[in-house]
Amino acid sequence: GSFYMMRDTSEVWTRSGNLMLVTSVMISGILWVIAAWAIQNQLENNYKELTKPLPENVDLEWLDFKANEIKRSLKITWPNIPRSIQLLYAGCCLVQILMCQGMYWGHAYLFNPFEVSDDISTLESFHGEKGLVSTLGILVVGGYFVCMLGPVVLRIWSKVTTRQSRAELLTKLDRMEAKWKEDWVEMARTWEFVDPRVKNSCQPEEDQRVMFSVASIDPPPDPPSATAA
Repeated sequence: GSFYMMRDTSEVWTRSGNLMLVTSVMISGILWVIAAWAIQNQLENNYKELTKPLPENVDLEWLDFKANEIKRSLKITWPNIPRSIQLLYAGCCLVQILMCQGMYWGHAYLFNPFEVSDDISTLESFHGEKGLVSTLGILVVGGYFVCMLGPVVLRIWSKVTTRQSRAELLTKLDRMEAKWKEDWVEMARTWEFVDPRVKNSCQPEEDQRVMFSVASIDPPPDPPSATAA
């Protein structure tokens, strides 16, 4: 940061700042490689301990199972969404993409130059023709945030449409919670480790814990249709 602030002082500082930038990127890349190697090493040497289901984590496992069941059973696909919301959502996405392209290719028209090393006292305002953001830039940035209305409307519609189904599913999940936890704890206590590195045809194809975690209580109901809304 200090080198970057002084880079406009002289040619030496400019080159020093560039050198520090390249050095920082290289060091960061090396650290990422070391971190990835350390994680992989721990996973290989302690795979059994890292994948073993613990009975004391039954509440967390139940919350994951519950969230997955809600997501699976109340999934809404694109054809089930009303046409008006489809058009609003797609239109807002398209406008946001165009605005992002405009900010990338036409940033000189939207934002006025102001370097980090510039004196803050020379900044007249944050917006306007002599500010950080031009009037056109304010309109583009504001329009981008207005287009967030598309995802918001879709989310509200999905919540309202699936409200009754969600309540029924939560009631069903609450009834099965005690039995599910009891079965899961029993599975965790009798769990047998299967090393994927030495798996052969005589061993089961899937880990018992994985099969248990994706078990469903009922076939998923038909997704809500656009006419139901």
